[in-house]
Amino acid sequence: MADSLGKINNIVVLMMENRSFDHLLGFFRPESGVTESLSGTETVPFDPQDPNSRSLPVTRDAAYVGDFNLDPNEDDTFVDPSHEVPSVHNQLFRGSPDGKPFNEGFVWDYSQQKKNTVLHSGNILKCYAPDSLPVVTALAREFAICDHWHASIPGPTWPNRLFVHAATSAGHVDNQFHEDDYNIDTIYDRLDQKGQSWKIYFHDLPQSLALVHLQRDFIIKNKFRLFQDFLEDARQGKLPAYSFIEPRYTDFLFLKANDQHPPHNVALGEHLIADVYEAVRRSPQWPQTLLVILWDEHGGTYDHVPPPLAENPDGKVSVNPAFNFDLLGVRVPALIVSPYVKRGAIDSRVYDHTSLLATVEKRFGLGSLTNRDRAANTFEGLLNLDVPRDDTPTSLNRPVDETAQKDHDRSMTRLAQMTSEMVRASLDAGQFAKGSASEFQLSLVKLTKHLLIKGETAVAQTLRLSQWSDMEHDAAHQIRHFASKLFRHLF
Repeated sequence: MADSLGKINNIVVLMMENRSFDHLLGFFRPESGVTESLSGTETVPFDPQDPNSRSLPVTRDAAYVGDFNLDPNEDDTFVDPSHEVPSVHNQLFRGSPDGKPFNEGFVWDYSQQKKNTVLHSGNILKCYAPDSLPVVTALAREFAICDHWHASIPGPTWPNRLFVHAATSAGHVDNQFHEDDYNIDTIYDRLDQKGQSWKIYFHDLPQSLALVHLQRDFIIKNKFRLFQDFLEDARQGKLPAYSFIEPRYTDFLFLKANDQHPPHNVALGEHLIADVYEAVRRSPQWPQTLLVILWDEHGGTYDHVPPPLAENPDGKVSVNPAFNFDLLGVRVPALIVSPYVKRGAIDSRVYDHTSLLATVEKRFGLGSLTNRDRAANTFEGLLNLDVPRDDTPTSLNRPVDETAQKDHDRSMTRLAQMTSEMVRASLDAGQFAKGSASEFQLSLVKLTKHLLIKGETAVAQTLRLSQWSDMEHDAAHQIRHFASKLFRHLF
């Protein structure tokens, strides 16, 4: 079997938000082979600790938006599925007869969320039919799917995203900014040491800025670029050795979030995935490119496969809540895309986000960051063709969703700049987020309060630091305003 990892000179990573494997791909059926997917007959008890509890079916009727709203037409009725460590523990272990995870506490845990109802809690079991996700489904058929890729911890976004950059979260398991503890080595440090180029491409604010090593002025100016720069770099064949893409995390006027974080429109995330794929597929660098599409964690959505044990990365543990970093998180989708990947490949080895780092380290001869990536499985075995395929599609069918199509088209034409006329028109049309900001969005606002803007006056800084809002639109405004000042050379 060939190993063509050495033929890969450009690795591109797109990490989306908060969806489990079963939620997006549980009903996907490959043309050949078998995935660890749903049979279609699964049921989950409302409360696995109650032997008389009624069971609810896992279904394939998930909608692009609205499933997590008590009233699908009202943004302010959104009930966020919890993905904090204690809640994920309930999802995995509640009612376990032998103390091992068996994934039957999802409905009960969702029922405990503020404002939720018993009837609505069953919506956590809604999954997508393959036809609803034409982009993800096409890539799964055309390239490789990893059906045992797990989040790095059974917890929320921040620690899992830190693991994909640094193979550790420095002992933290929450969506908070711990500046002193985030002064840790990253994969970008390793790439710099080997003289390998890299860039982080973003839409509104890169969460990766939480890492102190990425806050150095010379790195920020040269390494962080807007998403349209990614499209242009791909078009010109100027992608670096390693590219990491962050989606838009917030709704701000016509710039709608495309991260797929509930309750954002999943169809708009499909457009982003298609944009990234088509950009690298049409790039002159395609014959030497590996594209990895991941989701950071499951976001509380259902998955039936219990996570395995894990290697503690650095000896650090969390005290409150207690967690020893010895268990992987819930399964998430992972698509491995390259002309060196066989069509319809299925990989059932156990991976987590540090498997990406381990593979990058192997390709470029980098040293390991922690015990976790040192022990992680690598996936170069999927690059098992001697010569690149010439039958990969150059474009993908997009979701049939008029709202997502309009939002996508507007964002692509107005991504970098807003005029007062555009803002006024959007306000007059009511095109702004009305709901409460999520915990993750508020954590990004908090991140902006910890970072300094070069040349900012004392008065401007005081005004910026004093701003706060629990509403998504206002939080998005603060995030975008900060980014436009910090990255003023980009906006």
